[in-house]
Amino acid sequence: LGNLGSLAYKAGRYDEAEELWEKAVTVAKKDSRNTCLAMHLNSLGMLKREQGRLDEAESVLQKGLNAAKKTKGPTLANSHMQLGLVAQARGDFAGAEKQLSKALEIDKNAENPIGIAQDLEKIGLLHQIQQSWEQAALEFDRAIRLYANLGDMDKVQHIYELLKINQTE
Repeated sequence: LGNLGSLAYKAGRYDEAEELWEKAVTVAKKDSRNTCLAMHLNSLGMLKREQGRLDEAESVLQKGLNAAKKTKGPTLANSHMQLGLVAQARGDFAGAEKQLSKALEIDKNAENPIGIAQDLEKIGLLHQIQQSWEQAALEFDRAIRLYANLGDMDKVQHIYELLKINQTE
């Protein structure tokens, strides 16, 4: 159900994705492993955040964080990252930086290079929004280097596009 929710999300069928992820959460609650529950809650929270339903997103993501605390690793980092993005959407930049930094710390400890690159990219975006250009450039550079080492040239190009937007503003 979670994978079907992801497919619906990528296809732009957000109501269907939400329904599938809610069903996946219900099923995952019956399982003693919390990883799937946390992943589905994170996905559902991300969708609600992107729809501007920030209170709902935060509530769902807090539940995801609580489930993820029992699992550690990438799912826990993702919970912190998603909560950071909710704080950022609210204009709580200090709260966003705290959550994103926690995600980065967890991914570093787990030696998760993809997670580290994603965290650095999000931190770079946070600094860009705050017009802290030098700090944004530093974080983006670190993310670009990791993505390039991972062979993810699409993400490298994406960050360069973000930098171009910055130059035209």
